[in-house]
Amino acid sequence: MNENCYEAVYSEDYADYIVEYNGDRQVLEEIYSNACLFFIDNRYAILYSKKRSDYMESFGNLAYNIFPKLLAPMDAAVGEAAYNTPSILSMINGENLDNESVLGLDGKDIVIGIVDTGIDILNEEFLNEYGRTRIKYAWDQSVNSSSGDGYAGEFPFGTYYTEEQLNRFVEEGNSVLRGEDNHGNYLASIAAGRNNGIAVNSDLVVVKLKKAKENLKELYGVRQGEAYSEADIMLAIAYILQCSYRLRKTVSILIGFGTNSGSHTGSAALEAYINNIGILRGVCVSVAGGNEGSAGHHTDGDIEDNEQAVIEINVPEKTAFTLEIWGKAPGVYAIGMDIAGGEIIDRIPPRFDRSQIIKPIFGGGTIYVDYFLVEGQAGDELILVRFFDTPRGLYRITLTATGTVEKQYRAWLPVSSFVPEGLVFTNPVTWGTVTVPGTAVTPIVSGAYNYSDGSIYVNGSRGYTANSVVKPDIAAPGVNITGAGPYGTKVTGSGSSISAACAVGAAALMQQWSRDRGLSPYINGNQIRQYLIRGADRENSRRYPDRYYGFGTLNLRKTFESLRNL
Repeated sequence: MNENCYEAVYSEDYADYIVEYNGDRQVLEEIYSNACLFFIDNRYAILYSKKRSDYMESFGNLAYNIFPKLLAPMDAAVGEAAYNTPSILSMINGENLDNESVLGLDGKDIVIGIVDTGIDILNEEFLNEYGRTRIKYAWDQSVNSSSGDGYAGEFPFGTYYTEEQLNRFVEEGNSVLRGEDNHGNYLASIAAGRNNGIAVNSDLVVVKLKKAKENLKELYGVRQGEAYSEADIMLAIAYILQCSYRLRKTVSILIGFGTNSGSHTGSAALEAYINNIGILRGVCVSVAGGNEGSAGHHTDGDIEDNEQAVIEINVPEKTAFTLEIWGKAPGVYAIGMDIAGGEIIDRIPPRFDRSQIIKPIFGGGTIYVDYFLVEGQAGDELILVRFFDTPRGLYRITLTATGTVEKQYRAWLPVSSFVPEGLVFTNPVTWGTVTVPGTAVTPIVSGAYNYSDGSIYVNGSRGYTANSVVKPDIAAPGVNITGAGPYGTKVTGSGSSISAACAVGAAALMQQWSRDRGLSPYINGNQIRQYLIRGADRENSRRYPDRYYGFGTLNLRKTFESLRNL
């Protein structure tokens, strides 16, 4: 590998891209002989190439999906721990399943893969009864050094650790993988914590994600919140798979992130990759459903013949953000806009070679408009509008459509942590707010609900996907849940990433059950998803599937009871 590749991964002088290819690595390497490539599988590779001088305008002549999306952690702020609360196992009706006289399920020899912001290796939740680490392999993408000696697979950047080296750090009291925000630590304790988790005796493979490059954040206009690159998450998943194969163990992978970027039809690169591995034997992926239900960041509608739709956005301050408008094929869509401050932009005709740039006269700033008449993966039209430092106030987007069939549109603003409070659609739609990659088909996608009273999490995203696939699949506990905090403390949090952590632990126990009984030693994630759906609790007063609860609330014991005769 070119030595400059190490620099390219971290340097702001290089841009990151997701490249789709036909499985012939040699051909791709010849095409990009002067760039750096990391291969994820036989369909996707990550490309690092010198940033173009017209990078901000490059959407217009490159494919939309080649640019990694930015994802955010899907949970709310945490607070002090709530004591005397039920265990997380009891909340999913899995209490005593680890008892040998019942099922004897504790996650033994199952790998739980954590793709997140880090983990505290000194926390007793991740140590065995002898004080040794339960982490078999770890990859810290955020630190590029030679201090680690772990298995690097095909991605030789960052720092890698083996179980043996991590045990030395535990003895020294050096928590090398600790994250800044505790998100990964907290979720891992729910999924696999030895004292308070679900798969209490499972093994762990951990990836601490590096933060997204500033050039990618600026491309999308993300100036606040912690952002992580779709490309880095795909690399992290691929690494965990490699480690599970090396260990010869089944794996249950947790993705607690989400974004509003994309068609919400399961066609994003990360979603396609998760869909592919979700049908592999011995692999299961669990994904957060999102916390965007009440955020005001989604709207949709129909356009009648000879009429137009009006999309209004309230922008409370000068900032930067991206608007995505997806028009259902085969209609052809175009926009005009009234800019806050009084300037009117008439219908903007589509162009294919570069971004169209608008410089508002009143208030300044820049607006980039890009048309993708047939976006390469979803097949629908995408109008991508990026605002940079334009005036605050009300923006009116007029959307017109031509065609002889039904003309529908859906629009999304960024997830809440990426924009100032109050940047919303004036006529939002709460349905269809499941975040990407939660609109993929094969992963277990979980919405959050309050175990104490059965109510849905107020900020939780609502189904379904833009192409009417039922997501979330199930609802799991995700309100006021106690887990591991910094430096051995306990904290309480809410959000759909917590529900995904419940699902990943439940999936690990199902993998153990299937393996130990020799029924289907390498059950895949899509099968586990269906088993959990079958065993979910459903209230007589509610019709299922449901946009809030999917097919019901997670009930692990009931799931196993439904398999009693297998």
